[in-house]
Amino acid sequence: MKKSFLSFCAAILLTGCFYSSGLWAAPINVTLDANVTVTKATLNVSAEEDLEFGEIIPKPGEEVQILVNAKEGAATEASLKKGHATLTGNAHSGLVKVTSPIACQLSITYAVAGNQITESGSSNNRTLELQSDDVAKYSTKSPLTVQADTETDIHIGGLLTIPDNLQDDGFDEAYTGTITVSVDYN
Repeated sequence: MKKSFLSFCAAILLTGCFYSSGLWAAPINVTLDANVTVTKATLNVSAEEDLEFGEIIPKPGEEVQILVNAKEGAATEASLKKGHATLTGNAHSGLVKVTSPIACQLSITYAVAGNQITESGSSNNRTLELQSDDVAKYSTKSPLTVQADTETDIHIGGLLTIPDNLQDDGFDEAYTGTITVSVDYN
């Protein structure tokens, strides 16, 4: 009797081991959601400053070119590239400060409205040449590598041409124009 009782206990013990080991357990399925929010990367402009060529006194009857070279960073003053002139006043490069939420490369394009700046407040519409290609040549190069959430400077320069046929009433006048700086993800 002892032997059969021991055999019976061993059988129950082995059965318990198989049952608790999960050999007879039914599989379960759990379904989970996968969630993400994708946000548009938006460039922010935190500051801007106009391109300024200063005050120029050119030799009459001679074409003059004034350069603000900002391709290596901020220009501190304008320089005479062609002709004879005196340069005075507050000349400096233009500036646009941008911040990107991601580290990347930005594409920059420069455009001057009509490739010129026009005599302000005059019906004569005299113009000085400021070519978009020259603005791009003497400004921050594209593409521009930026770090995430770090303010980055875009410096704007250019080559201004005062024509040799500027009429006497075209002197002692202020000239203004528009430069559009377009910045986007490359």
